[in-house]
Amino acid sequence: MKQLLLLAIMACSAILSAQLNSTLRSNLEYDDGVNDIWGYVAPDGTEYAIVGVLNGVSFVSLADPDNPVEVVRVPGDRSAWRDMKTYGDYAYVVADQGDDGIVAYDLRFLPDSVPTRQNRYQVPGFPLQFDQAHNIYIDETIGRAYTAGGSRQINDGGILMFDLTEDPMSPVYVGKGPETYSHDVFVLGDTMYCSEIYDGELAIYDISNLDSIITLGTTLTPLDFTHNAWTTADGQTIFTTDERANAPVAAYDISDKKDIKELYQFRPLESINRGVIPHNVHVIDDYLSISYYTDGLRVADASKPDNIIEVANYDTWLGADGDFNGAWGAYPFLPSGLTLVSDRQSGLFVVDVDYKRAARLEGIITDFEFGTPLNNVDVSISAPQLNSGTTDALGRYKTGLANGGTYEVTFTAENYNPLTVDVTLENGVCTILDTFMETTLPRFNLKVTVIDDETEELISSSTVRLVSNEEDMVSQTDINGEVRVNGVFETTFDLYVAEWGYETEERLNISTEDLQDLVIRLRPGFMDDFVTDEGWEVVSGANSGNWERAVPRGTFFGNEPFNPGFDVDGDIGAEAYVTGNRGTGAGDDDVDGDATILTSPVFYSLPGQDSLRVKYQYWFANDGGDTPENDTLTISINNNEETVIVRQYTGIQNEWTQDSFLVADYLRESSQLRLIVTTSDFSFAGHLVEAGFDNFRAYGRSIPVNTDDLSLCADCDQVHIFPNPSNSEFQLTIGRNLSAPSLRVLDALGRVVENRKLAANTRALTFGQQLPTGLYFVEILDGGTRVETNKVIKEQ
Repeated sequence: MKQLLLLAIMACSAILSAQLNSTLRSNLEYDDGVNDIWGYVAPDGTEYAIVGVLNGVSFVSLADPDNPVEVVRVPGDRSAWRDMKTYGDYAYVVADQGDDGIVAYDLRFLPDSVPTRQNRYQVPGFPLQFDQAHNIYIDETIGRAYTAGGSRQINDGGILMFDLTEDPMSPVYVGKGPETYSHDVFVLGDTMYCSEIYDGELAIYDISNLDSIITLGTTLTPLDFTHNAWTTADGQTIFTTDERANAPVAAYDISDKKDIKELYQFRPLESINRGVIPHNVHVIDDYLSISYYTDGLRVADASKPDNIIEVANYDTWLGADGDFNGAWGAYPFLPSGLTLVSDRQSGLFVVDVDYKRAARLEGIITDFEFGTPLNNVDVSISAPQLNSGTTDALGRYKTGLANGGTYEVTFTAENYNPLTVDVTLENGVCTILDTFMETTLPRFNLKVTVIDDETEELISSSTVRLVSNEEDMVSQTDINGEVRVNGVFETTFDLYVAEWGYETEERLNISTEDLQDLVIRLRPGFMDDFVTDEGWEVVSGANSGNWERAVPRGTFFGNEPFNPGFDVDGDIGAEAYVTGNRGTGAGDDDVDGDATILTSPVFYSLPGQDSLRVKYQYWFANDGGDTPENDTLTISINNNEETVIVRQYTGIQNEWTQDSFLVADYLRESSQLRLIVTTSDFSFAGHLVEAGFDNFRAYGRSIPVNTDDLSLCADCDQVHIFPNPSNSEFQLTIGRNLSAPSLRVLDALGRVVENRKLAANTRALTFGQQLPTGLYFVEILDGGTRVETNKVIKEQ
């Protein structure tokens, strides 16, 4: 008896600790598994819960919400998935198993009985009978039902539409949506929002004309498994769930359907990174009512959708986090304000939510000395409710609590003194607190100057990128060829300097001390490893899979890799151009619906060069679908007069592959050359199309620095240096006679440390005996033309 009492006390304690601004009114358990839930209000004002169970539908009277009573249970085909909605005094239920079809329920006779009718359909153009669906939505303003997630053999499981006004017990088929599987659907006015789960995207359609439905916009959702979506009443903001562990509820600005912008990602802080799965989100008066597996009901204030704050919760599941146990659905729309929660194991929960607007805190944190914004500052409010805030690159932070009051707010950041401030927060008010942080650690002022290696002229507008463990700073040189960054704490950076028309320079693990006055010499030449943005243009009509410069993300088709998942080994940086870079499935962000075109900036032969050659690396993958693959990756060259195709790749070549061509073999060389890289998927056969492009070079008979492939240039001069590394002098040999040779040695900071003219036809020499230890670049020139560059290391 004592053990039972102890267990009861522990269970009560667990429930109390798992609720915020909410009160449990009642819990009705079932002898059957439970799935989704909806509500209904009878003409006499009695509220009812409509609960999906494994073998039918349960109707529960809430005349006394503290004592709910099941008044009718209507049997149905066995199904773990049911969904239901209401229209007037009728309910409509679909199931993802069995063959019940759309079941109409006449609710006018509650609480005594509920007459029903099963409706199955022969959809025009499809031989299979429609008798299953995963979800249903009803636009009550016009009496139209939308089913989602039916058989893939009927409209690919896409949306089907039914009129309810003529005979509510016998819905009439009136049309269909796009032939794309949709897991769920929401409609507001003439706009339909589809959760296209297997494409990982929210798709928005204009359905003002059912005979000509128009795609308005699409967006991939954070974990590429779009489960459901619901808008605010004004249709300006939408919220989505991905049915994946640790997925957020994402908020999007949809005021412009063609330019959907993510605003925020909300996660319950109490269970973050514990495998909890969001299931469904609904919106009531700008509050989100969210059902989470193993996390119960979570209510969040989304009246400011770029700073969503949890304001209430009730956890119906006391077991371990993760997996698909606990709350399935939540219905917050009863006039009484009660929320109905369906728990798969524990049945119906009637919860009274104390809705209140969040007490928000926002502001900007800056450096006391320089006034610059501080990134990655942690913001913590000393309160019983968990909270979290972090500044972005502009120093902005956003956080808040469910309950107002006076609190201590602490700001912490690496290298800065912690700061604690008292602040009073009010419900329904966004308090602005801008402040600054101080440091006692030494700091460095960095200066990088970029010059032309041949003319010694300053290069303005070149890109200087500094990457450390904490920061990734990208700047443009000014008219003095300089980039200055003040107040940098001691660390090491990887430095990349790039400008179109010059060869990219890289310095790895360079200290802040060495960056205080660093000169980088750029050598003329056309190359791009895409470590910075050098002005390639993307034009695309595709719905997804557009070219983008990114660190590549690998995808899989089945269990096999579909693309390499990394850039070219050994080039500068980790970036490449790839078609789409979202998700890990080959179809998550592949090219669909049209072409995507990548075009280079203008290039040409440098003075003293001829026989211009273009070299690059690529991969291409084309597979899947209902018809033979027929898509291509096309490489074209344009000289401002004509465009000529030089290569077309098909099939699967999903490893980085090198190729090159002589421009003159295809068209006249000019000073206005551009390379064009095109891939597309125009068919609706479900083909998978992905491509990558990297390591671009354009050169004449001399191969640029950082290019090791001598096989592409028959006249290249073999320069050998040995020993390398050396703790004494270096021996250098030249493979052929040069009329005016010279030697130039630069240190790792780009400074010339030795510059020596050599006798004509010199074939061997020694150098470097007096060089300090370190990395050096050794150049052999003939007149003013560089012949070859090598790296050497001087050891102690």
